[in-house]
Amino acid sequence: MSEIKNRLLLLIEQACRQLAVIVGKNEMDDSCHIHIPMIDGKLRISEQELKYAFLEIFIKDEAMKGYKYSVETPTEKPYKFTADGKKIVPECGNGRKANIDVVIFNDYKRVAMIEFKAGNPDEHSHAKDFLKLKEEPGDDLIRIFVELYSTTNDKTRESIQDKLYNNKYGNIGGNTDYLGFSLNHKNKGCCFVRVDSDKKSIIEWYLRK
Repeated sequence: MSEIKNRLLLLIEQACRQLAVIVGKNEMDDSCHIHIPMIDGKLRISEQELKYAFLEIFIKDEAMKGYKYSVETPTEKPYKFTADGKKIVPECGNGRKANIDVVIFNDYKRVAMIEFKAGNPDEHSHAKDFLKLKEEPGDDLIRIFVELYSTTNDKTRESIQDKLYNNKYGNIGGNTDYLGFSLNHKNKGCCFVRVDSDKKSIIEWYLRK
């Protein structure tokens, strides 16, 4: 199972890099079928662009041949995120079924769940995804949380770390892998975020060659 997880993480990295190429050139990439809309003369990058860039790469990957994917897949457990119109600490076991951005299947068995985020939204938005990934049944189920940041600097580190590990609505689960990617870190280009889940901290920004 670790081999599949490593492959999925690699494909997600490739999707991140592909979006970085598009943004860097401020134009479409001929090798990618994703059309990114323009807003006020700038490319609009959201979690949807990242999700479908990943799926395009996933479909073409020989190592994933035979695996299937589903988008906005209903969870097996019910969840509750609000009460009386107000945000609450997300609960599992109450409420109603939620959705997972992408689920990978081998036959009819769930192999991996992936949640995508972009734009560094608030703590509650993060905690909802953290809880779904943490609580869905499956001892050997791969759980991945991916976040795309448009621009970052050293101050962004604290914001990301707080939402992952000091989140008043709930932290990322110990059974979940995090992958963060900045399209423009400190105005020097794209960069991945490395975390230490044991120490619950961000280690560094890096770019894998």
